[in-house]
Amino acid sequence: MDKLAIIDLGSNTFHLLIAGFKDDDSLQEVYRERVYVKLAKEGKERIGDESFRKGISTLQSFRKKMKAFDVSQFTAVGTAMLRNAQNAGAFIEVAADLAQVPIQVIDGETEAILIHKGIKSTIKTDGAQVIMDIGGGSVEFIIAQNGEIAWKHSYNVGVSYLKNKFSLREKPTADTCSAIYRYLEEELKELQNMLTVYKPETFIGSAGTFEVLEKAVGHRDASGLFGVFDMRAFDQLYSDVMSADRSQLMSYDWLPEERRDLIQPAFILINWISQQSAFKKSVVSHRALKEGGLMDYKYQNHLVYNTL
Repeated sequence: MDKLAIIDLGSNTFHLLIAGFKDDDSLQEVYRERVYVKLAKEGKERIGDESFRKGISTLQSFRKKMKAFDVSQFTAVGTAMLRNAQNAGAFIEVAADLAQVPIQVIDGETEAILIHKGIKSTIKTDGAQVIMDIGGGSVEFIIAQNGEIAWKHSYNVGVSYLKNKFSLREKPTADTCSAIYRYLEEELKELQNMLTVYKPETFIGSAGTFEVLEKAVGHRDASGLFGVFDMRAFDQLYSDVMSADRSQLMSYDWLPEERRDLIQPAFILINWISQQSAFKKSVVSHRALKEGGLMDYKYQNHLVYNTL
């Protein structure tokens, strides 16, 4: 089995996924690694020096891992932070030179397409669903109708961006939360209209924060391919998390240390979408852009793969 690799350079996290295709064209995972680089720690305008260095060293480490696993071809995908930061070009240049990892920066629409490909590979998408992928710099929303994308858009309302824009600290005040909700109402007007048009009954959260949410108020499906969570249970958890200080956040065994500083803006985003529609089912997809990017290899529609 030939091994392929994809590196997803998110605004908060860098992911490496190595996998191959089985005879039935399904993916077989070989190795997975996640590193919290936090490119957007200092805002969307500039990658901070510390994050810059950590990002390059992480890519150097990933390249060594790919060699160790005898990867034949790989791709590295840059998203919101590498679309927007003033020094993104410098990061891309250093990554190619020092880490020998050429980066392909994709737009938000392509990002949404790849996320949908990843989710569609494991979750039946009959009827209408709304898919949400929460990143550090952007959030992708996709409305799918009977397995095909009916509407998609990428919004620059990611968790790191919200945290910096509204100076979110522990126990955000009611005024701060109200300001964020007003901002989301303004920014996400088109999404609100599309939800009215398509009336999706299923909500699908893509990996990341939603895997944390599954651990807190949900469970893995018997198939092991996806999870489910109770939106009503989330409502209570939301109240607890939004009123928690750092010591209380540290006491939650379901909350990884690396996500504590961004869990509150993430929960605000989920709470906002939960208020837009009475979803009958809430699902967690464990596949997203990485898996979609590997599925894309079969067709070479959107990503360029490089020989290692």
